[in-house]
Amino acid sequence: MKVRADVVDMLRANHSQAHIMRTLGVCYATVKTARDSLGMQSPGAGRRPLQDPAAAFRARTEPVDGGHMRWTGARSTGGGTVIGLNGQYVSGARVGFTLGHGREPIGRVTAGCGYAGCVTPDHLTDQVMRQERRAAAEAGRPRRLPRDPEAAFWAQAQTVDGGHREWTGHQDRNGVPLLRTGGAKRSAYRFAFVLRYGREPIGRVLPGCDRPGCVAPEHVEDRPMREQLRKQVAVLLGGTA
Repeated sequence: MKVRADVVDMLRANHSQAHIMRTLGVCYATVKTARDSLGMQSPGAGRRPLQDPAAAFRARTEPVDGGHMRWTGARSTGGGTVIGLNGQYVSGARVGFTLGHGREPIGRVTAGCGYAGCVTPDHLTDQVMRQERRAAAEAGRPRRLPRDPEAAFWAQAQTVDGGHREWTGHQDRNGVPLLRTGGAKRSAYRFAFVLRYGREPIGRVLPGCDRPGCVAPEHVEDRPMREQLRKQVAVLLGGTA
């Protein structure tokens, strides 16, 4: 009897004898001839060969644009992907995850690529991966500052050696530290001055210490303070006030 190529192909894909006979409309002898040509045992002579999960997964998926894959196999009543694999029903998405990541998934498996229903193995994520991504995203976000302007100032004025305070917040193009208050920006130098002296400064406010950019309230000076200091220095050096 002639060996049929289509029967051979279905045997190699681990389809059952009954399924081959029903699908191709052939008799038992035709299937047996093809099985003998492949050196395969009959179903009654031993255990059925285990199905290959990768082959079973590929047979139930198709590629779509963007490197994604669509599920074409069976689904559960809830819409989940299902594979009949070696005598039991398993989740197709979980099989895909294992193929893509080399381990069993933990928790629910979902597509992490944004394409609804994608089952591309390396696009699938489990609970552990999603938690790790959330933690990484949180770590990369700028810290949330207090709404109270004074609290926001102290949160960004980091103490350094010598009683100085280094600004860790925003700066303008000239390096002037900026404090965001009520949706507006103001000089952190001027804010520090008001905290220290309880009044608005006159003229430009600058650090009066030897550390550029210092925002320690007790170190900042406005124009009258600098002028007074220059006069005092001039008197000490024998000049005129």
